[in-house]
Amino acid sequence: MKLRNKLRALYFFIAKIGLKKNDFSIISNNCIAGCVLHDFNIRFDTPTINLFIPFPDYIKFLTKIRYYVNCDFIDRTNDSPYPIGLLGGEIAVHFLHYKTFDEGVKAWKRRAKRIHWDNLYIVLVEKDGCTEKDLETFDKLPFANKIALTHVKYKKLNNAHHIKGFEKENELGNIMQFNCLWRKHYDNFNWIRFINNKMK
Repeated sequence: MKLRNKLRALYFFIAKIGLKKNDFSIISNNCIAGCVLHDFNIRFDTPTINLFIPFPDYIKFLTKIRYYVNCDFIDRTNDSPYPIGLLGGEIAVHFLHYKTFDEGVKAWKRRAKRIHWDNLYIVLVEKDGCTEKDLETFDKLPFANKIALTHVKYKKLNNAHHIKGFEKENELGNIMQFNCLWRKHYDNFNWIRFINNKMK
């Protein structure tokens, strides 16, 4: 293990002491949910792991999340280098880090059963076709705990956090990459305050 990974693991081992809960679910449009849960060594009680859902599908998914999360998938992989499923015949789910369609679907269904609906955190990462209209719609969705991670500041949004370093781009880049010795771009957001419901 590289030094920076060791330092990162040590930091989150100590930081986890500040978490007031361990039983919660993070729903996200890409791998950020898995990254955060892995950092804090929390079980993946969410189906949105090792995959991404493009826009506007992610917004549509969130508007009827309890319905869609238990829908069946249709295989739409075709010539894609990784499996793609159509959730409920409507929502494109790109199983980016799965070898087969069946593997991705089984993982989704297994983890969907573990969702903590009373401790739900919704995350939007501004990429994969996300528009300002999508951000505005997300801002109005009736979730108690939600955050949009964006590449610039949006003054009109009440639930957004600007991740620095991507201002010259059209969207966020890979915020899971290291941007210094042990920190990654998404560490710019205070996940402990978010999970502890201390953002307001």
